[in-house]
Amino acid sequence: MSTSARLSVVVPVYNALPYLAVLLDSLIAQDLSDAEFILVDDGSTDCSPEVLAAYARRDSRMRVVRRDNGGLSRARNTGIAAAGGEYLMFADADDVIAPDFCSAMLARIQADNLDLLFCNGRHFKTDPNTPGRALFQKTKPSGPISGGDWIAYCVAEGEFLHYVWLQACRMELARRFNFTPGVVHEDVIWTCGLLVAAERVGFLDRTLYFYRSNPTSLVNSPEGQARRIEGYFTLVKALVAMAEQPGLRADTSRALLKHCAEEPRNVYRLARKLQGLRRRFLIYARAADEKFPDLIGATATNARQRRHALTARLRGALGRVVSALFT
Repeated sequence: MSTSARLSVVVPVYNALPYLAVLLDSLIAQDLSDAEFILVDDGSTDCSPEVLAAYARRDSRMRVVRRDNGGLSRARNTGIAAAGGEYLMFADADDVIAPDFCSAMLARIQADNLDLLFCNGRHFKTDPNTPGRALFQKTKPSGPISGGDWIAYCVAEGEFLHYVWLQACRMELARRFNFTPGVVHEDVIWTCGLLVAAERVGFLDRTLYFYRSNPTSLVNSPEGQARRIEGYFTLVKALVAMAEQPGLRADTSRALLKHCAEEPRNVYRLARKLQGLRRRFLIYARAADEKFPDLIGATATNARQRRHALTARLRGALGRVVSALFT
């Protein structure tokens, strides 16, 4: 590990062979020498470890850390523990980064003395040189603003993105939090936790990250959809607890709860895709038991949200009837 590195970039890798070289080439192309790239091999069973080792021999900024397979959250936690930089960033193994991704983010976060900095990115399918839709569609405040103000702003405009690879943050702040193992939407919990704690947040209005839209991803499979539903249940519980923690600003608490109330829509949407009415209605009953309709109703400010709350209550009632029939 480079003891002088100001910036650490953590890259979790698991069986990423078809895309890995493209991401690693974009790491080698980074114009920042004062960086380290922590490549976390999460127990890959393909040839990814050999590719990582070969690239690490080519660039002294790269360091491979191996661990038994434990999932994305544990791989990220392992990378953070191994990192030696003052600031932290992430990249995913099937994506691509701009040559000045690291240098531009580091320069801005230092210049404005920020705790947390966001940038923009774009989708792509096969060729990162022909990127598609931007990730952030709406203008964000350049900052510095507080994390609470960032949450309130994003919730009010209806665009609150939590992708960790669009962020740079102080390492001392990052190490106050862990990614929750086994949770699909762990990045939402992580980002909200950082923002609640951050005093100075900014936005660099540049496209520096290119996200691969992968239709074969696990999250798009039936198994992945079931995991995503579980993830949303965990997420709602975590955000409600975060919003209710003592000492939190009232406006930040309200904004978090309002944001949290949007997440049950994903549960209902994914439940409709499940095979079998019984499975679907069991999810509706569980959502009612965990007070999703109450959360939606309590934060509703327009007719659409009130209709959503009413629909959620009706689904919950039907779900409880179906559940009773099978117990």
